[in-house]
Amino acid sequence: MPNSTSLLAIAVAGLMASGRVATAQTRGDVEKGKAAYGESCRSCHGANGEGNQAMARRQKVTIRDLKSPDVQKQTDDVWRDQIVRGVGKMNPTEDVTPADVTNIIAFMRSLAPNANSAASSAPAAPRPAAPEGDAVAGRAVYARECRSCHGASGEGNPAMAKRLGVAIRPLGGAEVQKQTDEDWRKAIVDGIGKMYATPDISPTDVANTIAFMRTLKPK
Repeated sequence: MPNSTSLLAIAVAGLMASGRVATAQTRGDVEKGKAAYGESCRSCHGANGEGNQAMARRQKVTIRDLKSPDVQKQTDDVWRDQIVRGVGKMNPTEDVTPADVTNIIAFMRSLAPNANSAASSAPAAPRPAAPEGDAVAGRAVYARECRSCHGASGEGNPAMAKRLGVAIRPLGGAEVQKQTDEDWRKAIVDGIGKMYATPDISPTDVANTIAFMRTLKPK
């Protein structure tokens, strides 16, 4: 099993492999979403999104409160992809209809504090700036943690891709490089596809590895 940081660019590959183009979605029905949530989500996320801590301990993951600002700031398209494709140890739910997914998202939005008040329209407080990465330090982290899966120059390890059942795209490729640092950072910390969430990764190591990955872009 690759260790946590070694899955860095697999996360990026997962972002790209999803290949989903955002499209306009109809507004969901909160009441129908509550019913669909009860059937498909409640066992892990709790009746009101607070998270089932017994399930969290069993799965050895952190189940974040769906009402929290960090969860609520995610876009509907991010939630839609996670519901359908899964994320970390959350299994995919490909049998949920698109309408039910839209309704579940509407219900999840209704869980936000002051969701129906004017206060919800207030701008969110700015996030602290992410640490600036050091590409030289990042090269060392990459060599130690990522090279076995992604190759010395980010070209990808076909054997590991076959083993995991994912496409490991070249890190220097245009489609990977066009992702933002925040896209990469979120995938690393929160997980995506077959990559587990890794919230214990040092922010400095993440920033440094991202900085090194940026150097792989063709000049």
